Amino acid sequence: TQYPYGTYDIEVTAGGHAGATGTVVYTTPAFSNVVPELSNDTLNGLDDIDEASAFPFDWNSWTSDPSHSDRVTLLRIFDLGNGNVPVDVSFSDPNASQFSIPAGTLAAGRSYGYELTFSARTAGAGTGFSGAPSTVGYDRVLTGTMQAVPEPASAAAVATGLLILRRRRRSAE
Repeated sequence: TQYPYGTYDIEVTAGGHAGATGTVVYTTPAFSNVVPELSNDTLNGLDDIDEASAFPFDWNSWTSDPSHSDRVTLLRIFDLGNGNVPVDVSFSDPNASQFSIPAGTLAAGRSYGYELTFSARTAGAGTGFSGAPSTVGYDRVLTGTMQAVPEPASAAAVATGLLILRRRRRSAE
């Protein structure tokens, strides 16, 4: 881990609490023992998502340490070219394992990234000064890419148009 387990003394150096000090205790690993995974159907469909149809994004469910005060599954889909985020949803039930991306949400020809996060939080007793609760987070994250394509009828119309243009050019020669 980037921050090993232990007790951390902190000091606020700016803002309304400048000079305040406190302690955050981070002593036990409490990550979910389940890693996010996509279903085979979702995984196999990521490279050719039909923009005109809803796309079922399915994953496994998970559990977390009973000491966690907050458990949430997060799904974020973002356009790799312009950074837009057409999907940003959260589910408070760790058993939630599916979200249907509505038709028309993704644009044909665009590449997208996704982040599926199993996130658990443990609220601390405080840091020792007013207005600053402590929270320790445990996240398991799966990332990847996906591609939206034109609906099959649009792709067929484009291909037919190209064939007609090609025939006209040959006829003109």
